[in-house]
Amino acid sequence: MVRNLGVPVAEVDDVLERVFSSAAARLADIAEGCERGFLLQAAVRWAANARRARARIHEIGCDDLPDVADRTASPEELTEGRRAATILDELLAAMPVELRAVFVLDEIEEMSRSEIAEVLGIPPGTVASRLRRAREDFEGKLARWKRHGHVSGGPR
Repeated sequence: MVRNLGVPVAEVDDVLERVFSSAAARLADIAEGCERGFLLQAAVRWAANARRARARIHEIGCDDLPDVADRTASPEELTEGRRAATILDELLAAMPVELRAVFVLDEIEEMSRSEIAEVLGIPPGTVASRLRRAREDFEGKLARWKRHGHVSGGPR
């Protein structure tokens, strides 16, 4: 989920460490049965912090270095997978963060709307409307990408 919220691959482990460290520090405050929600809320917040910090840095990171090929997949499969992930990242990055969070939790993490509402601390009706808007936004950006090979506009 952290990766799909815009955290670069090279920083995912650091963000996850912060998420679990914050959970460990507040273990007594987390109600039984609410652990997943706490971790997801923390992940959303730490991912946002990582994106803001990354935006202030103007350097080429490790993400731009070539990966070592996996022996189980052909180079063509790896290339196509990376291309699809890059396209998905571009489409998600162009979405407003409040829509992206709901979209990722529903479509990628496969959470129910009530779980999303609880995790993000918003009413279920807001989840439904944001999810509808997020799907429309994603489909529009995907259609533009198919026509032009890129998503017009940047993150909002």
